[in-house]
Amino acid sequence: MKKILLTIVLWIGIGAALCPATAQEGEYRTAVKILMDKSGSLSAADTMMDQMIPALSKMAPQQIPASFWTGFRQKWEAKSRERLVDIYAPIYRKYFTLDEIREMIAFYETPVGQKLSSSLPAITREGFVAGQQLGEEIAAEMIRELQQL
Repeated sequence: MKKILLTIVLWIGIGAALCPATAQEGEYRTAVKILMDKSGSLSAADTMMDQMIPALSKMAPQQIPASFWTGFRQKWEAKSRERLVDIYAPIYRKYFTLDEIREMIAFYETPVGQKLSSSLPAITREGFVAGQQLGEEIAAEMIRELQQL
């Protein structure tokens, strides 16, 4: 009987010791989710789905009905956001404290932070196009130089 009581007390003690860490991890994950939402990172998941679904649906348009893609997108819309937070929270944890995450959230709540958040998708799209053009320039120059060998 004493062994059983000792085991129960030990397990309760371990559980109590782990609770603050678990609560802090939940608070940290929540803060990262807020940050990702305010910074526009989570809306990137929607953009990704907006680009991916039409590309995939063109691969077999006759075999896969449009209703499948609509349902699939709806299913993954919320799921992908949660998965992104699950993926990024431990990464953020390596580099930022909870207080630093809170400071970033506060920044994104300012007018300039909101402007940055709303402008980032366009900046990213334009940067991607410019990056492609730069890549084409580099490739063309490389081909010219290789032809001179």
